[in-house]
Amino acid sequence: MMWQNAGRSGIDQWNFVLSPETASQDPSAGYTKKWVPELSKLSKKTIHQPWKASESELEAAGVVLGVTYPRRIVENLNLEREKSVDAVLEMRRNSQEYNDDGGYDIIELPSGDRTKVFTKKEFRIDRGGNIIKIDASATSKGKKRRDRKGHKTGGGKAKKIANRKKLKKELLRKAAI
Repeated sequence: MMWQNAGRSGIDQWNFVLSPETASQDPSAGYTKKWVPELSKLSKKTIHQPWKASESELEAAGVVLGVTYPRRIVENLNLEREKSVDAVLEMRRNSQEYNDDGGYDIIELPSGDRTKVFTKKEFRIDRGGNIIKIDASATSKGKKRRDRKGHKTGGGKAKKIANRKKLKKELLRKAAI
């Protein structure tokens, strides 16, 4: 649940990375220069990844990694993500009573009732602890999704706008009669 992610409670399945290396959130480096002044004299090319700066650039900027600015914590993001996924899967394998037959999380509500909650596909496991493979044909394009009551879903905002316009046109036509 997204509110759990925002509140940092529950298991965080929405593990995504806003990597400072790409500078996608701070392309001008203005934010970093303002809020991380110890790096402010580095070039735009290295300010978001000071460990890639040359010794001479670090020295000219007054940056001493491990002293004036901490050393990098995560060096291999893919490896760390893999370890995180493995740890989540291991926890789920050791807690089978909280997984349903489809691999979804089961939580207990304050009332004592139990309910199924969304579980990211890569974390859905069967009773044997194996990752459940999703049939690609069931999720392929062209197939209509259905809600819990079996009604077709989809269409999004454009469809809603078109339906409103159609309704308005129909009401105007009826009003003219």
